[in-house]
Amino acid sequence: MRKLTLALLLLTSVAAFARDVYVVVFDHSTVTNADVDSQILRDSNGSRAFWFRRDGREYVVTDAHEVERARAIVKPQAVLGEQQAALGAKQAALGMKQAALGMRMAALGRDDAERAGIRREQRALRDQQETLRAKQEELRGKQEKLRGRVEREMRELEDECIRNGEARAR
Repeated sequence: MRKLTLALLLLTSVAAFARDVYVVVFDHSTVTNADVDSQILRDSNGSRAFWFRRDGREYVVTDAHEVERARAIVKPQAVLGEQQAALGAKQAALGMKQAALGMRMAALGRDDAERAGIRREQRALRDQQETLRAKQEELRGKQEKLRGRVEREMRELEDECIRNGEARAR
């Protein structure tokens, strides 16, 4: 059983390495479809670059026009990601308010009037959380639909950069 687990772990690691991935670095933002250290790319290629791995080989593109094309392709995904992050921050703030109300409730003891008021506040916060959860789900759905288009367009751009010599093998 242990050998099987190690073999599966090794295959998973190899598959993750072999997977086609990309990173677009543009000034202070980074968009990627994998967990990749973009700082190395930024340090070695400046503030604007497009890196990708295809069939286990790595390529980098620094041509301003091609990097701008890559950025335009991934921009809608980045915008959705920012919206999701903002909703996440709101959810966290509501969670903190709920925790504070819970602490107040625990400290009250048997004061029924105050407890009823806190319960109303908690219900209102739960309703707000549910609204934010629904918005997050909607954004996740949009992100899923967008992912396929972005992956296809990025692959087409990568092919073109390889063909026209803008993609340098690393």
